[in-house]
Amino acid sequence: MIFIKNTSIEKLDDYFNSIGYKAQNEDSAYILANEKDIQSVCTYKNEKNYILIQKIICPSNNIVFIDAVVRALLSAKFNDGFIYAMITTDDSIVQKALTTMTQFKYILPEYEFMAEVLFDKNNISKNSLYVDIFKLFMHHTCSKVKK
Repeated sequence: MIFIKNTSIEKLDDYFNSIGYKAQNEDSAYILANEKDIQSVCTYKNEKNYILIQKIICPSNNIVFIDAVVRALLSAKFNDGFIYAMITTDDSIVQKALTTMTQFKYILPEYEFMAEVLFDKNNISKNSLYVDIFKLFMHHTCSKVKK
């Protein structure tokens, strides 16, 4: 059985220590786990206008697990009123999962204006990705009803 849930950073201290990750100023984390082990972790911080994904950890590099844990986070944060999320990562597997499965896009150079308007410029580099959460979950199109 696989489950996804929100948890505190403090509850993940032992797990983070076992993999050598030092949590910084994250607010919380979503985990995807089975009966035996944690399969994927997504830590985040609530910024004023967006969700800043701090770290995605997936020891198996399974892009389905990465997509699932990120979508769980984004769905919950969409319900809280957030419309954008961003992450800066050098991990090519995470980049692939987010750009191919979760509709993330690179901010630079095409969306550079967002760095000025929405996101904190200090968090942005060539590896920064963002997603419009509204578009992710509301991807249907409306049209006139035909008689």
